[in-house]
Amino acid sequence: MSHFMQLKHTHKYIFVCASKSCRKRGSDTLISDLKDFIKSKKLKREVKLVKTKCMDYCKSGPNLVSNDQLYHDVNMDEAKLILKELLSKVN
Repeated sequence: MSHFMQLKHTHKYIFVCASKSCRKRGSDTLISDLKDFIKSKKLKREVKLVKTKCMDYCKSGPNLVSNDQLYHDVNMDEAKLILKELLSKVN
């Protein structure tokens, strides 16, 4: 029987590829900037940023997944819009 931990607070998740190819295309900067943005907007309790391994779209990175949607070649301005959309979704 599986046991699930009941969370008092549900989070939204953003996954960013941190593989070698995506890092070469700017994912390290994107991850760092997103962390800083989330912290500056006091969203750490609402949003969890997760670094992932390869998403198999190496030539299209940096790759980001939010709300079951895969985004390619994401820059910080696009990431902010994606985050805004994610936070506007009702559970």
